Amino acid sequence: MEGVYVRELILEACRWHKNTLEAARPREMFSPLPLLHVTAINKKKSGDDKSVYSCPVYKYQKRTDKYLIFRVNLNSESEPPSKWKLKGVALLCARD
Repeated sequence: MEGVYVRELILEACRWHKNTLEAARPREMFSPLPLLHVTAINKKKSGDDKSVYSCPVYKYQKRTDKYLIFRVNLNSESEPPSKWKLKGVALLCARD
């Protein structure tokens, strides 16, 4: 299988629980993401999937286009993806 495995990514503003995004626990801003398999595919953009959040992955906590690496589609069955976008959910490579 092609691709790479990425570990130690950090979810900001929510948590990953039972293969879906969930609200963060009280007083917890960051949550670890389990091992992630990343691969590139050519895919025509179809209609918006109602249960997938396109989560940005940033190199640093400062969110600018300069530090945007790629986007990951994360399952969000319990809540609409627009909720996570409004909360500013993102994956970070480092908290510094």
